[in-house]
Amino acid sequence: MFDWINRIFKKEKEKPISGFAKKYSEILQTSGSNSNESLEKKKPDFIASLTYRTTEEGGRKTAAMSGYRPAIKFPFSEMLTSGGQYFPDVEKVYPGDTVKAEIRILGVDYFKNQLYENLEFEFYEGPTLIGTGIILEILNPMLQNSSR
Repeated sequence: MFDWINRIFKKEKEKPISGFAKKYSEILQTSGSNSNESLEKKKPDFIASLTYRTTEEGGRKTAAMSGYRPAIKFPFSEMLTSGGQYFPDVEKVYPGDTVKAEIRILGVDYFKNQLYENLEFEFYEGPTLIGTGIILEILNPMLQNSSR
């Protein structure tokens, strides 16, 4: 009865993965897990100042809660990673707000020895740029670029 569904799923599994999806998949495999639970239990990788774009600038229309996980893009790589944002001082951040946040990223091995204080980055919701950040302090020594 459901043979046609099985044929569709089989064909989908045989399709090649796009470049972005393949790279993102590699990050998730390197990190060991992609669940919210793993990021929540993980120690913060760095502290950052985040500035959310206003709705008029193309940012979010609603507030982001602590634990929100947009994609992060650093300027030295085309690779995106999931970055859990945890706000120690507030529960919600509204469009246009600037807030201090603890950031926990997936794919730490990929970004090993590449981050440093005052490094600027962008964060996205899907293809939409919703804000920018600047690293204030590196907490995970694996990420620290020691040549800076």
